Amino acid sequence: MRLAWTWGLTPAPTSWSPPACSWPARSQRQHLTVLPSGLPTTPCRLMDSMDSRAYIGQFSRDGAFFVVGYQDQRVRLYDVEEGWKLRKDVRARGIRWTITDTCVSPDQRYLLYASINPTVHLVAVGSGGSDSVVESVANITEVHEALDFDPSRHTFGIWSVRWSGDGREIIAGTNNRSVYIYDLGESKVEYLDSSPNIIVSGSDDAFIKVWDRRTLDSGNRRRARAVGVLVGHLEGLTHLNSRGDGRHFISNSKDQSVKMWDIRLGMRSEAEAAALPEGGVPTFNWDY
Repeated sequence: MRLAWTWGLTPAPTSWSPPACSWPARSQRQHLTVLPSGLPTTPCRLMDSMDSRAYIGQFSRDGAFFVVGYQDQRVRLYDVEEGWKLRKDVRARGIRWTITDTCVSPDQRYLLYASINPTVHLVAVGSGGSDSVVESVANITEVHEALDFDPSRHTFGIWSVRWSGDGREIIAGTNNRSVYIYDLGESKVEYLDSSPNIIVSGSDDAFIKVWDRRTLDSGNRRRARAVGVLVGHLEGLTHLNSRGDGRHFISNSKDQSVKMWDIRLGMRSEAEAAALPEGGVPTFNWDY
């Protein structure tokens, strides 16, 4: 299950005019296209080389850091503004098969990494100064904590992990059809409890679901229902990324498309989405 935290703090207004330099005001189902002339055809320069396959490569929200997760249980964080200097080299723990996701905190002080198990690890990024430790080994050199999202069963894997906008919570999408939220202040796991945040999730059913934590019944959290479903992809979702305004996000799918969405437009109920006919499009056995 893939996730994006939209950080929406208030309900969306009924009318809205796009500001200058905003995203294109097109249908949320239109493909995001890039002209072939705008795509690089050769690498500019080699920044680093490892002996293991890289499964994750992503920038921090402000573009200051680039994080790469390797299958040989290494996570490397590069400082883009310092000429791609290696800022942190993490020896990951508790990895099953590979690192599935990483995420830098909003204040850029901490890095999360996850694997196909119910534990997320939190690592201090460091100041980057001359006294900053580059290599992180468990808790020997500095903060490298394990956050257990399921202390009782240990039965699921985590495919997506994100910070909340204020850095107080961590949200995880899992392979047991659930979304878990870890409260760092309370050091405990919640299950879509009450909070003013909006969350979007996507999985291999090709649907994107929108969750408003204000509408969830805390006494019946494990029967939470989405406030809406966005339909348009033909195969499973691989990634979601929010603009951070509580309304817009983009999605990537195994159907080889990227789509831009506005959660105020075109949402269906879960019942309507379930009643839709099969698309009749052939599916492939993607290895991701």
